[in-house]
Amino acid sequence: MIQDENTYFDLNMTLLEKHHPKAWELLSTHRVESVGNIFRTPSGSPNLSIITQDNKIITLHREESPESDSDEYPKKIPEDHKGVICILGFGMGYHLLNILKSRPLLQYLAVFELEPDIFVQALTHMDLSELLTDPRFILSLGKPDNISNIMAKTARTLQLEDAAIHDHFPSVMLNPDVYATVRNDLYSYINSLSVGGATTRKLGKDFMRNRFEHLSTLHHQYLLETLHNKFANSPAILVAGGPSLNKNIQHLKQIQENAVIFAVDTVLPTLLKHDIRPHFVTSIDPNNLTFEKFANVLSQVKDVSLICSSWVNTRTAKVFPSRQVFWTF
Repeated sequence: MIQDENTYFDLNMTLLEKHHPKAWELLSTHRVESVGNIFRTPSGSPNLSIITQDNKIITLHREESPESDSDEYPKKIPEDHKGVICILGFGMGYHLLNILKSRPLLQYLAVFELEPDIFVQALTHMDLSELLTDPRFILSLGKPDNISNIMAKTARTLQLEDAAIHDHFPSVMLNPDVYATVRNDLYSYINSLSVGGATTRKLGKDFMRNRFEHLSTLHHQYLLETLHNKFANSPAILVAGGPSLNKNIQHLKQIQENAVIFAVDTVLPTLLKHDIRPHFVTSIDPNNLTFEKFANVLSQVKDVSLICSSWVNTRTAKVFPSRQVFWTF
């Protein structure tokens, strides 16, 4: 810290406006006041203690040395971590500065601070310029309303690299219930992307090989966009496997002439067995094994159109007898 403490707030707010405008707008348009008691530790660094509603005193960092407190957080993160780390709780920022400094391969550090009043104390007493200007740093201030928007630029990384969520325990203790909700929302978002990413990592070579093999036939067929608005005034029914299909298949038979039916490829034998003919069959699985589940009924579906992804297994795209094949990319 090389500047006078009184200048920190203005400097930090200027950087906040430039690099984190949503957080800056929140502090600029709402009445936010500093909270708790700032005190100097033996090392000379500022620390913050807060009295909770049940009269407990919570100190956001170690009383003797906040810097040593921050040393514990990088230990939770592998040195070669190239993914995303989410931290619940900003505190005074010591742990966050240390993570970015000691983990240069980290692609994103997303921090969620529910209490703007605490963040104001950090802005006032800490030089946060390195943190606020680091392009890897993502800041959510106040109760987040949309996790996917906040984490949008991490989406590609989350599909390809590991991610973890860690608590700044003193911060979480101040508002455990809401932080628990944020954690659950974050976990759901990260998991939804990592599952898809795991599939891509595992089957990526198959995806690319299948795409190249399809090149010889694509120019004889259609893009899915060709169907845009073709059935704008018709109801659509999406059919997949499972208990609900067994339960409702007779109803489906009764209304099949009054709706456009899209069915996944593996339920085709079941539909035909009940004399139900979908208008479109969809196929996306890159493995040829899936083709075997409906191969024996293909002679019955010459009038059914196929919709398939660019990475679909090569046997389905080549053998399916439909004259109309629509590709989605």
